[in-house]
Amino acid sequence: MPLTQKEFRTDFERYLKVASVRRCDVVVGSELGAAMIGLPFVERSHREALARIREGQNPKAGILTRLRGSATKLNPGWSTDQTQALVLKALVTHRKQIWEYYDNTFGRLAKKYEVVLVAPSAWLWDPVDGRMRNIACVYDRDGTRAGYQAKVLVSRGERKLARPGTGWQPIETSVGNIGLALGHDVLVPEVGRLFASRGASVLVSQLACRTDLEWGRAHRATLVRCMENQLFGAVSCLVGTDRLDPDPEADASYRGHSMMLAPIELSPKGNGILVQTDHPQRQGMVVCTLDYEALQLIWESSEPAFRQEFSRVWSLYSRSLVPEGDSSRLLPEQVLMDPDGDAIVDSVAEPVEADADPMVVTPSPANHKEAAEDSKPASENPANAADDPDTGVALVHGEELVVESTTLDDLHVMQSRAVPWESHPTADKQPRQAYGPGGDLEDTREMETLDQKG
Repeated sequence: MPLTQKEFRTDFERYLKVASVRRCDVVVGSELGAAMIGLPFVERSHREALARIREGQNPKAGILTRLRGSATKLNPGWSTDQTQALVLKALVTHRKQIWEYYDNTFGRLAKKYEVVLVAPSAWLWDPVDGRMRNIACVYDRDGTRAGYQAKVLVSRGERKLARPGTGWQPIETSVGNIGLALGHDVLVPEVGRLFASRGASVLVSQLACRTDLEWGRAHRATLVRCMENQLFGAVSCLVGTDRLDPDPEADASYRGHSMMLAPIELSPKGNGILVQTDHPQRQGMVVCTLDYEALQLIWESSEPAFRQEFSRVWSLYSRSLVPEGDSSRLLPEQVLMDPDGDAIVDSVAEPVEADADPMVVTPSPANHKEAAEDSKPASENPANAADDPDTGVALVHGEELVVESTTLDDLHVMQSRAVPWESHPTADKQPRQAYGPGGDLEDTREMETLDQKG
């Protein structure tokens, strides 16, 4: 809970200091990692009360400081609900000042440490139309704002405060194009395809998840977006207590494993994960190197050639959304061409002639009682045995062909396994839906943390 603008800046700068030592080129923050940016703008008396309470909770504080903090906390004028209300009010009342402070703070940090900074998101005033949105900005090495992305799929808890974004657009930086997705936006398959078709190499997913199920769904969706579009991925999760949760009875804590992703061909264990944090509720950083040359080689050598087919597949997809009967649904000739310019299908199909000697089922010559035999059931009539699956006898060109039938009992079953599922999980024990219904170690083995030493 930063009570001053300096505390807000230094709280995030500590990550950049570590990144500078590790010689990082890109630093990624999390969704709502800057949500407390409105606290330094609330009235001074309330911030002073919060400062006394915080000082009194320090184990090294003296007796008078502790007593002063306890007395302040007993004051009915202070409460967590009051802090929430004041912060949300400041985000609206001081929206222009907060936007300028956010823009200047992270722009200067990116320039100071010479990194491409994907700043943590916050509820900010959109400079285009003046609407409040969940926004994250991207700053280049020189401190200039390369672009920003607003969250499109707004959750129920945000609808009273933030408006949804209007679309997705990759952001061009000195280290390549970055596709930025906030929260639930990564669940949309078209997001990854849209970024990839417009030249993005990295998909950044900023998350703020309350449950293991929510995080598991979001990070798996990011993994799929990277697999199907051959992108590097960065998942940055917010962890810690939610100081702005309006529901005091809810589990006001965020969780998730921040991680770096890559196409399966470039991941050490073939699961798409390069590195991830070891604890879902502990602050930390993950650092790894992205090999763009290897990624480019995959784009050129993969089969099928996903990246080369983007324009044609996108045209097919867009026209499939047009109602049937519309003239714009017809495909132009260039859409039916492969990347080398060869036609995929012929304009006129040649008719196929009928087989001169087709295979037919005929009655047996030895049987001369056709009329009588036709009136019998198929199981008793050898001439109609081909129509009865239980006889296993067929006549081809007048010759009897005996085929042994196979039943389900004859098929070999390799192995079967039943996994129990808890239909109603208990409140005191969170199920591990993020990995699997049973929570078996075998199911989660591929998602375990890679060796940090490597």
